[in-house]
Amino acid sequence: MTEERIEELFQQVMDEVCKNPLHRFAELVAADERKWVGLTDQEIFDAADYDDMQFARNIEAALRSKNDSVG
Repeated sequence: MTEERIEELFQQVMDEVCKNPLHRFAELVAADERKWVGLTDQEIFDAADYDDMQFARNIEAALRSKNDSVG
């Protein structure tokens, strides 16, 4: 994480009204650190045989769901 990003998150906390700014800052940093990027259909296709395509899409959907619930 860049110093610029840390400053952005700090400023975000300063602009919010919250009970515990330090805790909120830690939450934002943790959430920013665990950002997740999924695969495109083309990336899945390139990594799998055609027969595996639906399986790969199902796995991708499960990963997206799990990451959405964590973040």
